[in-house]
Amino acid sequence: MTLGNHPTVAIAAALYLGLGEDEMSVAGALLGAPVELARCAHAELDVPAHCELVLEGTLDPVTRAAEGPVSEFHGMYENYGEGYVVEFSRLTRRADAMLQVIQPGYYPEHVWIGGEAIAAGLAVRLARTLANVREVAVTPGGAGRMHAVIALAAPRPGDARAAVFAAWAAVSLVKHVTVVDDDVDPWDPVRVERAIATRMRADRDLFVEPAARTDRSDPLAQGGVIAKLGIDATRKPGDRDDWRAAAPPAAVVERIRRRLAGAG
Repeated sequence: MTLGNHPTVAIAAALYLGLGEDEMSVAGALLGAPVELARCAHAELDVPAHCELVLEGTLDPVTRAAEGPVSEFHGMYENYGEGYVVEFSRLTRRADAMLQVIQPGYYPEHVWIGGEAIAAGLAVRLARTLANVREVAVTPGGAGRMHAVIALAAPRPGDARAAVFAAWAAVSLVKHVTVVDDDVDPWDPVRVERAIATRMRADRDLFVEPAARTDRSDPLAQGGVIAKLGIDATRKPGDRDDWRAAAPPAAVVERIRRRLAGAG
């Protein structure tokens, strides 16, 4: 266990990667250079050389102990019951080591370290299914885990639904997915809500998966499942043909700009 890592290592550790994919390679890509590693004092394992503390120990696969309440990313306590026991036998640290932790609960550093990583991983995974994925946001309102917004370029019929189901399949914790056109910034909650208000019809563009697999940390999960919601907030043929935003005539704006420039 390493404490006090470079932020790129912490972000890479929060990614949803496939089996066999290396978080250190991702951390190196984020850092712009390979992560320097060092061999542990006793264990035959390499760890980030510039971390603050290294704890070496053994995980007991048999003995379990009650963990007690865990302050989760959504701001509430969860009781996960018993967990595995780890017995540490060696501590190695820098001479001036500092103890660095992520503040638990619904706080920005806890929310964003997962939200940014999950969004990046989703963008890569979804691009394998849909070539017109432009950007993916995992929003702080959804605690950086449970709500995602996907921007698609010129979506065809069925693309929005495909994107929603692909997001659910990629990250089980994501349960509320909104799909927008690529003229909407998925990280801007006002623009997203406006797209829902002007491009989504509730009788046509909402779909619910009533019993989808989820993570145990979802505060409303029961028996490992939860109802999930998809929202298609993209433009539809036949709804409107005048999606040009209301604005003053360009010639008038240019004339005013010239007058203001002359007045200056």
